[in-house]
Amino acid sequence: TITNDGINENGVLASVHVVLSDGIDDQSGTNAGGEVIDGRYVVRYVLDHAKSAEHAVSLLEKANIVGGFGQYGLHWMIADEKDTYVVEVIGGKLAVSKNEYNYMTNFYLNYSPVQETQTVGGTTFENLPLLNERAIGVERWAYLREHYAESNTADGMAKLMESVKATTVYTQEENALWLTEHSSDGLTIHS
Repeated sequence: TITNDGINENGVLASVHVVLSDGIDDQSGTNAGGEVIDGRYVVRYVLDHAKSAEHAVSLLEKANIVGGFGQYGLHWMIADEKDTYVVEVIGGKLAVSKNEYNYMTNFYLNYSPVQETQTVGGTTFENLPLLNERAIGVERWAYLREHYAESNTADGMAKLMESVKATTVYTQEENALWLTEHSSDGLTIHS
């Protein structure tokens, strides 16, 4: 089975999200000659081997990560008590950045330099990487950035997650459509 997220005995957390790769995510491998790890099993590999988030990144930089999830690429958030990283495969290379926000959604955070402002589908975003047709989840990410501080309790986190259960997906033509990520009503700390 595929492990989507978890935390190990060393306090290292790892989670995976899908991203629309559309030619960005070279699924042929990141490091020829390195230990081959299927992208679907990176979380399990990190949980089994990493002593810290920084150690996990070091392990992944030495590995040859191949494959995605069907037509989608994958990217990972790896964290411990000290550091949080976003790890992505872009153009056949591992792209790693520190994540000061401690959350991510389903678009590449290492795809391009941060843009001061940009408008996509009629919505203006500030201080995000270049957004394009691969920007699934950008509204959720922006909402999380604005409201994350309010989620310091279990009820606060449930309320925050209820607020970001759907997102707009933009095509190259910037036509918006909704992607529902949680279909039942009333997300609570028990569901």
